[in-house]
Amino acid sequence: MDAPLPTSYDPEFVAASIAVAALASYTALVLADRIRAARGWIRCFWIAVASMSLGGGIWSMHFLGMLAHSVAVPIVYSLPLTATSLAIPILVCAVGFAVACREPIQPVRVAAAGILTGSGIVAMHYIGMAAIVTPATIHWNLLLIVLSVAIAICAASASLWFAALRSSSIAKIGASGLMAVAIAGMHYTGMAAAQFHRLPMTPADVPIALDPVLLGIIVAVAAMLFLFAVLASALTERNALARASDRADPLTFRGALLLVMGFVVLFVSGGWGMLTWTDYMDTLRRAETTVANAVQMVAESARRVIGERDLVLRMIKQRLEAEGLERLESRDYREALVASARMVDGLGIVAVLDAEGRIVLNTGRAPLGYDASDRAYYRMHAAERIADLAVSELQSGALTDRPYFSISRRIEALDGRLLGVATAIIYADAFEKSFASVDLGPDASFLLYRQDAKILVRVPPFPPGTSLDVSYTSLFQTRLPQSPTGTYHAVRPVDGKKVVTSYRRLEGTPFVTAVTITHDAVLAGWKQRLKRNIAFAITALLISAALVVVAFRTIRREEKAQAAVHALNASLEQRVRERTLELESAVADRDILLREVHHRVKNNMQVLQSMIHMTARRVPTESRSAFEELSRRIWAMGQVHNQVYATGEPSKLSLRDYLTRLCEYMSQSFGKPHIRLHCTLEPIEVDLDVAIPLGLIAVECVQNAYKHAFPEGRSGEISLELKEAENRGMLIVRDTGIGAPQEAFRKSTGLMLVEALVAQIDGTMAFERDGGTIIEVTFPRRQSRRNAAGPDVATANSRET
Repeated sequence: MDAPLPTSYDPEFVAASIAVAALASYTALVLADRIRAARGWIRCFWIAVASMSLGGGIWSMHFLGMLAHSVAVPIVYSLPLTATSLAIPILVCAVGFAVACREPIQPVRVAAAGILTGSGIVAMHYIGMAAIVTPATIHWNLLLIVLSVAIAICAASASLWFAALRSSSIAKIGASGLMAVAIAGMHYTGMAAAQFHRLPMTPADVPIALDPVLLGIIVAVAAMLFLFAVLASALTERNALARASDRADPLTFRGALLLVMGFVVLFVSGGWGMLTWTDYMDTLRRAETTVANAVQMVAESARRVIGERDLVLRMIKQRLEAEGLERLESRDYREALVASARMVDGLGIVAVLDAEGRIVLNTGRAPLGYDASDRAYYRMHAAERIADLAVSELQSGALTDRPYFSISRRIEALDGRLLGVATAIIYADAFEKSFASVDLGPDASFLLYRQDAKILVRVPPFPPGTSLDVSYTSLFQTRLPQSPTGTYHAVRPVDGKKVVTSYRRLEGTPFVTAVTITHDAVLAGWKQRLKRNIAFAITALLISAALVVVAFRTIRREEKAQAAVHALNASLEQRVRERTLELESAVADRDILLREVHHRVKNNMQVLQSMIHMTARRVPTESRSAFEELSRRIWAMGQVHNQVYATGEPSKLSLRDYLTRLCEYMSQSFGKPHIRLHCTLEPIEVDLDVAIPLGLIAVECVQNAYKHAFPEGRSGEISLELKEAENRGMLIVRDTGIGAPQEAFRKSTGLMLVEALVAQIDGTMAFERDGGTIIEVTFPRRQSRRNAAGPDVATANSRET
């Protein structure tokens, strides 16, 4: 496997990603207070806003972190997978907030929500990584993936735990900073797990995608604006609630607003500066790439122009070295060579000089036999044996009015003696057409150098009087000796302008080509964008400052109104306290009076019961049962008043205690040991209007069972059961006796009394015979109809008597 591609991170973008994560975390913690305080659809609204803040902030941090990541291949992002990676953290954060912020706070529930949310964040990260479209394949480090998953779950659990707790603003700021570091740690650990390996990729393989720089700008701006708006709204509401409840907060609303405003200013300024610098460097890099591509095209064009003319010289050299210069004495031979040479389009003058420097072949105006031994190219070949192509300096006026330079080759015998020189003139304007086809704007220049730093061609031409010697420049001093090709920034010696220069040596020739373009031309578009961005940044800061000023003025008006309301509330509270003391005194007097009333009622009933017992002893034995039944009813009512007197709360009477004493009294009253009375009673509280009828119902049902269910001394059991079902009470009396006949349900005066009492408490009654008799009464725990018990009970008693 080939080595992984080198990667690097832009520290400015890394800092921006952490800042977005911190602001998103703080916003989510502030919104968590709103979630806990809200109910119904308002709670759902704040959960949605909090999930979009935290989930969207984490997603924004992820893609800013991706933008900070640089690898030696182009990267774009798949639009469908990018959208999916945004939806996942929002959904899981919504579930996490809904579960973690439910009262009461439970660590197990918060941990479960943290695992779910952390898993969603991991899914977001790796789906976002899957959205990368690049000519590279990714190999993963499993250990780092597991570590990133653990960090994500811990970070999500910590976020939800801090969100579930009630904490001050200072604590929220500290917690949001820790959460931002944890979230960033998860992201960059996941990025470290990915190794990119170059992979061939055709343009047809690229789906609908987003440019990473454009995506980063959109994500950063959208995330900051959304989080700022949400945070300002949440802080405004929290401030109003805090003022309403007089809760002090170490970080006031003004402080929080200034903190957020400062953060926005730093973000806008730092983000603007970072994006401007990045745009500046990208503009220069694009210019370097453009100039490097241009110099390659220029080099190929120059190679073609020079190569065609050198090919003519090679052909002449080869033929004359093989056949000798004597063949040039034949006119036909000379014309044949000239015809072969002129097959090259745009060929300049071609000439051949003999060993003494006389012209023996010429396509120009100079006559044969003309002494050209003073020409520089002849002197070079005559002075030394130059095995390769020789190039003269740029010149004009000797043979033609057009600037030109010549190339020449040595014609020699087998023993190395100089036989002559073949030369060709190349006009400088022969390169203009091919150079001009590379359109880099009016400030670009194209150059052809001799390897000794003499300029041969420049498009556009140099101003008159310009020195053509640039041997002192860094191109020939350091760069060409180090590398045959390259791109660099330098100051142009002609006019002192800063330029981007790319050069290339023509392999196998003494030529060097170069292309330059001025920084002014390169940065013209960047300067326009800079002005626009400055206007945008200033406008954004002015709008933010105006909003803060409006907010402060609104706060001052609210404070004045709040001070007036506070003074009014203080006055009202004082009046309420005074009235409360009066009411408490009245309630205490009422409680004493009620206790006294119930005590006297209880005593009167005891006196009445004693009188009934005294009367019962004077009546015949067969009539005493009616007096005993009446005595039991009076005792049952008296016990209710006795309980009210003991507790002082007529609306919270314990049925279990009341019916327990009633069962004990009934068992002792009848004195039948062969009949066992069993009670199963759940703790149910009722008010006075329900307790008295239920006690009478229990008395009637139990004494009917004692009297009629076990004739002739039969033994058995009577059970009294009290339980709660569907927020209503249920009283069940059953016996194991012979069972009441069906007509008893219609004719019994005691059961008629029970029916009247059941109707009085808005209850229902059911009878059943199953070996014995079962009477089931269902009743509400609080009486809604305030019926007086006296007339119904008195009427039923008179009928029975």
